[in-house]
Amino acid sequence: MFRDRLLLSFFRDASGLAARYRVSGGDVVQRAHELYAPQISRGALLRPIACVADLAVATGCVLGRANAWNDLWVFAEPAMTRAAFSRLPEAIALTWTRRYWMHLERQTKAGTGGLCRFDGSRPIRLWMVEELLGALEEERLAGRLPNRREQFGRPIPLRLVGAQLA
Repeated sequence: MFRDRLLLSFFRDASGLAARYRVSGGDVVQRAHELYAPQISRGALLRPIACVADLAVATGCVLGRANAWNDLWVFAEPAMTRAAFSRLPEAIALTWTRRYWMHLERQTKAGTGGLCRFDGSRPIRLWMVEELLGALEEERLAGRLPNRREQFGRPIPLRLVGAQLA
């Protein structure tokens, strides 16, 4: 039942995008099965995957498709950079975002993390920004990143894309 709904969503929402990255419905189903294996083994009821197209892009990246990586960078880099700007000085934020991207690629290609953990439950851009901010805070707590002067006394809000367009 889960497989059938996933394939229906895949062909409805992601087939054109998946064809671009040479990702089949079977590849996405296999990726989802690997991600949800613990819940499946317990017999838990699985919710439908909300962002099947994003899961197809992540599957393309996991499979090593260069055009999937490139398109994801073009799509996610502005949001990631804005998130880093909210926590770091501008010069450091740009280099840190690119360094984080390379770390994400290495983890994904090694199969130890990165996009291998993306499950399609929320949009990939939001997931990547959350992961970036989590990694940034870990670096800050370890003392390897400076605080922005503006952060002392009040937090700097993260501006969202929709707020800028309104």
